[in-house]
Formats: sequence, C-alpha cells, structure tokens
Amino acid sequence: MLISCGGGGSCGGGTIDDSAEFFKYTGLPVESCYPYTATNGTCSKACSNWHANTYRISSYQEVSAIESSLKTALYNYGPLATTMAVFEDFFSYHSGVYHYVAGGLAGYHAVLLVGYDDVGQYFIVKNSWGTWWGESGFFRIAYSELRSGSALGSLGTFAFVSAPACPIDVSQPSPASFPASAGIGSVSVTTASNCSWTASSNDSWIGITSGASGTGGGTVAFSVSANTGTSRTGTLRVAGQTLSITQASGAAPCTYSINPAEQRFDPDGGPGSVGVSAGPGCVWTAKSTATWMTVSAGSGSGGGTAAYSVAVNTSTSPRTGTLTIVDKPFKVTQDGVPCTYSITPITKTFGVSGGTYYVKVTSLTGCSWTASKDVDWITITSGVSGSGNGQVNCTVAVNGTALPRTGKITVAGKTCTVTQKAAPTVPSISVLPTSLDFGTVKINAQVSKDVTVSNNGTGDLTIKSVSITGTNPRQFRQTGNCTTVAPGSSCSITATFAPTANGTKSATLKIYSNDSARNPVSIPLSGIGLK
Repeated sequence: MLISCGGGGSCGGGTIDDSAEFFKYTGLPVESCYPYTATNGTCSKACSNWHANTYRISSYQEVSAIESSLKTALYNYGPLATTMAVFEDFFSYHSGVYHYVAGGLAGYHAVLLVGYDDVGQYFIVKNSWGTWWGESGFFRIAYSELRSGSALGSLGTFAFVSAPACPIDVSQPSPASFPASAGIGSVSVTTASNCSWTASSNDSWIGITSGASGTGGGTVAFSVSANTGTSRTGTLRVAGQTLSITQASGAAPCTYSINPAEQRFDPDGGPGSVGVSAGPGCVWTAKSTATWMTVSAGSGSGGGTAAYSVAVNTSTSPRTGTLTIVDKPFKVTQDGVPCTYSITPITKTFGVSGGTYYVKVTSLTGCSWTASKDVDWITITSGVSGSGNGQVNCTVAVNGTALPRTGKITVAGKTCTVTQKAAPTVPSISVLPTSLDFGTVKINAQVSKDVTVSNNGTGDLTIKSVSITGTNPRQFRQTGNCTTVAPGSSCSITATFAPTANGTKSATLKIYSNDSARNPVSIPLSGIGLK
C-alpha cells in the first residue's frame, strides 16, 4: 500500500519523510488488504473502502544524528526509522560491530534503529534483507559511524508517535483531465470530525484555491492554468494521497526518437548516453526506473543527449533497468560479477574422541554451492548445499584405531583438511584358566598344566615376571615363560604340582605385566599330595 498509494517512492526508491506524511494523514490498512508483491501497483488493487480502516501516527519528528539524541528518542518513542550510506564492505557483514573499512559507495538505505549498548559502543539495527543475513537479520554498528563512514542517520531519522485509527476517504479529482484551456476542479475529503488533513500542489500550473487544510470532511478546490506547450501531468497531495491531473497539449504535436535503443555494461558500470531527436520547442525529460542508474543530464528541448551513469553491480545476478525518455524506453543491461568462494578454516585437527565443527562459506548472494566429504568417519549434519554466505556443520567420529587418519570436506571446490590423532596403544591381559586344580598327585610325582596368556589390547603386552607365592609355594613350580605378546596374540606359562608331603596344598601363580589395569594377575593353584 505504501509503494502503490503512499507517494513516498516506488520499487526504485523513496524517502522516509514522504512516507511519514502518508502514515500521519492517511495511514495504512492491515496487510491482508493489499498483500506485499514487491512491485509497483495501483490503489485499485487494494480492498474496497480501505481508507475507512487505516492505522495512523498522530505525529512524527526528526531526530538529530547525535548519539545522545538517538538514545533518548529510542527510550521515549521506540524503534526509529533511519538511513545510512551503504559501502561495498557492508555486503560482507556477518556478525560483530560494523565499522566502515573499505569499498565504494553502493547507495543509500533505510533501516530500523532498535537499541544501543554503551558498553560495546554500538547501536542495534534491524535490516530488511531477511533473517539469513547478518545476526538473524540484525546488525550492530559503532557509535562512531554517526560521524564518519556510513554516516548513520545523515539522511534523516524519524520518531513516530502512534495515534488511533483515523480513516480518511479522498475522491478522485473532478475533473481529472483538462483541455489546453484553463479550468477549475475539486476533490472531496470524507473523514471523522476530529481527523485533520492538508492539501498541496506538486506543480506550478495547478493551484489550490481553497481547502488547503481542514478537520473533518471538506472540499479542496483547485485551478489549472492554460497550457501552451505539450500535454502534461501534475499531482495534488490531499490527506497524504497523491492524485494525478492531466492536461491536453496546446501546441503542435511533438514526435521523439532515441538512438541507440539499448546499451550493455560490465559489472564495473560507468557512464553512458543516448541521443534524443525532437522538434524545436519539444521538451523532454529522462527518468531512471532503477536505483543503480543515475541520470546526470536528463532534460532538454529539441534534439539533445541524455547522460547517465551505471553503478557497480556487486551481485552475481545480471540486472536490467530502463531510462524513460518521454515515452521511449531505453533498455540498460548490466552483467553480474562472477561467483567466488572462500572457506574457513582450511585445516582442522581432532583428538581421538572426535567432536563437532563447522566450515564457514563466504560468497556473494546468488552463488550456489554444495559440500561433500571423502571419508565415512566425517558426517555432514547440515549445510550440504547453500547459496551466498553459509555454514557447513560436521561431526568427527571417535578414532578407535591405532593409526592417525586424514579426511577432507570440499565446499565449492575449496578443501578443508581434517586430521585426527590415533587411539593410544594400551595392552590388555587375559588368562585362561583363571584357576588350576591339579587333583590328587602321589608324593614325588608331578602334574603340569598350562595357563594361556592373551593380549586383547592395542599395544604390546610385556610379561615382566612370574612368581608363586602363598601357603605352599614349594609344592608348586613354574616352567616356561612369556616375554612380549603382540595385540591379538597369546603365549603359554606352565605350572607344575610336585607334592613332597601328604595333604591339601595351595599357592598363587602371579603374572606381572605392563597392563596397569591388572597387575599382577593372580591364578589360584591347588592340589592334594598322597603317599
């Protein structure tokens, strides 16, 4: 509704002060009355009788671009509509406090000032580029940018004071079209008795003769002076609405032509011109429909040249705009910049237990990319694909092997190398059986049994010593030994029972190794001596 009916601008740009006038004198209906389409529309597409259900502000005031003034206005009135100069480095903002560093001027921008932080010395600002941009759609900007760099607030800052709904219905001018001779017309204003409004002319040949302001319903009377030139269109501003008035030509018809009909630019832009052919006294003007095209010489009478310049295109997408010279469209096409990509970090090291990490992707808006990995122990949890700036989130699994390993994450042809340390080599001793019973053995005879020692760990198992202790150590002896047992291997130790007296005998076979978890391993020995 603001773009199509407000008079504050168009899709090509506008001003916050003209918009504030519309908020005050006309107001806006609810969004469902005319859903946003990102195009220049017309009031006729809005819901019927929308003037009767608008929300307005009672007043607005400009706030000086001074730190203390902005803080006070934020405290008293809430979010402030403000402006800034956008330089090329602003497009690379991701987080933190923005300071202008480098790059040319890309244009001017309206944003919403929502808070401030004296500790960090910055303002908090809401942008309009979506939640993917910056800090979930917001950015922080240093207090110092009020005085330099992006010149925050330099083109105006407004605080709005809310007001109850005040519907105002404005009729179309009657008549809206005039012949070349002078004439008079009127516009009717219908509203509540406490609702005030103003009327003004935007063109010198249209004059307000009565009803320049009022409260409640009323009539605006206007006059149109005689036209001795070509046909023309002017506007009245009544209760915040812009109303068009046309007048027929009072001179011989003018014909126009332009040469060439179109022009193409590379991403760097630059100056351009188009020749205009017209008869003597035939006035023409050139207007740009795109904010990135600026008309530097845009009017004349008779033949001449319209000059313009094209700004740098920082986007990867080509763009097309039009210069309108009288009713002749002049097409301007500009190529987009090539896509470039960078990632951080380009290396990452993990311990045995693995963990999570992310690869940050930096690119221009519209530049698509995909992410892949070359090993199964790296998992991409999110960010397999994206466009512009983004992030690839990954996890690294535990390394249960005794060898270090290396993998890669590849994003848009850029590689992040991931290395992971090997698991420590630790021995693990296991013995079978866990006890030995030799049964009954005659005195001066002997029985031998083997104990199998296995290494279930990842490092070499070293048998440091074997001993027999306990109640009857002399009735038993150990023969055979192990030294070093590789992971997954085993060896045997032989224990012998050779009784020298009657009765039950017992002892303990102890195996000492480099397995700190089980050192020593004790194996109970038992047997009975019999004459």
